[in-house]
Amino acid sequence: MALSNSWTGAFFRLVRINNLLILALMQYCARIFIIGPKEIFLDIVFEPEIFCLSLSTIFIAAGGYIINDYYDIKIDMINKPERVVLNKTISRRAGLVLHLILNALALFLCVWKLTLNVAIFMFLCGMLLWWYSNSLKRTAFWGNFTISFLAFSSLSMLALFYQTRVNAILFFSFFAFLNTLIREIIKDMEDVKGDEIYGCKTLPIVYGIPFTKNILYLIILINLSVLAASILVIPIPLYVYLIAFTFFPCVYIGYLLYRADTQSAFVQLANFTKYMMVAGILGMILT
Repeated sequence: MALSNSWTGAFFRLVRINNLLILALMQYCARIFIIGPKEIFLDIVFEPEIFCLSLSTIFIAAGGYIINDYYDIKIDMINKPERVVLNKTISRRAGLVLHLILNALALFLCVWKLTLNVAIFMFLCGMLLWWYSNSLKRTAFWGNFTISFLAFSSLSMLALFYQTRVNAILFFSFFAFLNTLIREIIKDMEDVKGDEIYGCKTLPIVYGIPFTKNILYLIILINLSVLAASILVIPIPLYVYLIAFTFFPCVYIGYLLYRADTQSAFVQLANFTKYMMVAGILGMILT
């Protein structure tokens, strides 16, 4: 029993269960509060289509985390050895098998309960995650952009399937894109030591920390501008909420970034960005 619990805990750490739950929360909030109607909340919660869409997205994302760790095990042993799971509780071969099984299950769910378009879209996302893990993440900016695009895709695929309130879904998708981009670049600054040893060409390695911070300031400014200008297209209660819980926290992230010069400071920044993402997701309730 202890061995089983240990393996299960290791698996949940490997697939970043907290991130997967945030992903599911984002999709369910979009389905209930944007697509709606929210008056039939319980019916939507038990709707087979959103369940299969969310579960297949989780499977693809979990498989992506596994294949990422599969390729990055040496780098991770330097940057964050305490978080490494593969080659400890779970073997690398088992990790590869799990990656393939999760991707296959995701495609099966899409074909069985959703549409061929969503299945193709999900397959391309899985391939993009493999490409990212294999090579893209070791390049300057393109790795960050890829993961941010996938964050955008995880929400915008609801627009592809439901074909309802597309503009509102795309607004929150773009918010997810920008905040993921900020977080991914911060994580590159956090992981410079191991990435540099193994020849990665991320933004902070190629151009240095000061230049990378300037790139982040620009992205933060774009994010703030979009949030400020959103008053033209979103309800006032939602606008007030976003200003309070995402605009000002984003300003604070810029301040923390200015002061950050240690790995622990960059870890704090990355975590704060995740909390801001959750706050933005919860704003869907006010749409």
